[in-house]
Amino acid sequence: MDALFLLLPAVLTSAGAWLLGRRRGRSAGGLRIAVARLLECVGLTVVFAVLNTALGAALTLLARALSQGFVSLYMVTDSVLLGISALQAVALRWWWASVAERDP
Repeated sequence: MDALFLLLPAVLTSAGAWLLGRRRGRSAGGLRIAVARLLECVGLTVVFAVLNTALGAALTLLARALSQGFVSLYMVTDSVLLGISALQAVALRWWWASVAERDP
């Protein structure tokens, strides 16, 4: 039931955005392209999250080895890292798109 309360607003706002887009003359083909780009961003987010977590863990272990104090691995698993990874993915995807438009 909790998942329904989480997903229902997203489904309703997505349906509203789709209706607004169709009313303004946007094509369904354009939506397919947008969903494909979204899925690329999701994949890139996963890649960045794994790399950021692995690098953070390695740097934490290095800091433990080089210092006398205790450095926690807990910060490496913070959920903020997922948001940062998503921003990295979107920036990379937009950069790729801008290069493709400029240099066909």
